Amino acid sequence: RMHIIGDGRKRDIALFQSGDCFGEMALLDGSNRSATATAVDATETMVLFRQGFLDSLGENPGLAADVNTMLVQRLRNVNQMLGDMVFLDVPTRVAKQLLALAETYAEDAKPGDQIVVPLGQDELARLMGSAEKR
Repeated sequence: RMHIIGDGRKRDIALFQSGDCFGEMALLDGSNRSATATAVDATETMVLFRQGFLDSLGENPGLAADVNTMLVQRLRNVNQMLGDMVFLDVPTRVAKQLLALAETYAEDAKPGDQIVVPLGQDELARLMGSAEKR
């Protein structure tokens, strides 16, 4: 697992699992990173350098389509998160976030298996945007 923390206020803006990628905005537009990634568990990462990635995009239209799909999904997730923060109260947001996390961690579970979400209250609060600002 990795937390992506934005703007220094300990607000987790994403929780990534094995196989996920991050840092795509800086990779694509050449600007600075917009957040910091922190590994929660032992993690092995791979790095893509901008020019090599752009060359690969030019040679592989399917890759460009996949990148667009990922970016649109991330934008949809952010829109959903903003809507939830505006229109849902905290208990409802907690329930919705717990259901989403249970779905994520239940990938290999069989019916009737107990699903363990390895997050504490502080991590859950930061992920939902309801942690105190320090």
